[in-house]
Amino acid sequence: MPKIYLMGMPASGKSTLGRQLASKLNLPFLDLDIEIEKREERTIPEIFNVRGEEVFRVAEQSALLESIASYKSFVMALGGGTPCFRDNLSAIKSGETIYLSVPLPELIKRLKRQGPETRPLLSYQTDLDLVLKNLLQRRERYYLQAKYVVEGASIQLTDLLKFIRS
Repeated sequence: MPKIYLMGMPASGKSTLGRQLASKLNLPFLDLDIEIEKREERTIPEIFNVRGEEVFRVAEQSALLESIASYKSFVMALGGGTPCFRDNLSAIKSGETIYLSVPLPELIKRLKRQGPETRPLLSYQTDLDLVLKNLLQRRERYYLQAKYVVEGASIQLTDLLKFIRS
């Protein structure tokens, strides 16, 4: 079984669907943000606020590469920006990549419900809609390089299994 990477915007369901997929396939589940927090002994917002985005991106790449080297197979939920920085996309393309393409209005609704302050790049933004739209425009060219693209406002585990088992 290969390494499976879920990528997409914040609130696209990477962690939720990743846990379900890993359980169904009997594989370890890794949430890259959690792996970074363990290594750094700080939350993602603390790393951004105290040390800055560049330090976070270095820690992110280090956690990604270490995880790739440490596991034969897994399902990993990537951070929203992971494929867009430091040539991480090349590293994850060695496995099965799935882009969870959730429509912008649905992402906005989910983030407003969750509270955008939990997301460092979205916290304290006065116009969440515009910020998210701009973020998606910058990132989508990386996301669309995934082997599989799953689109919809309510992506389900069965949608992912179609690709993994094909």
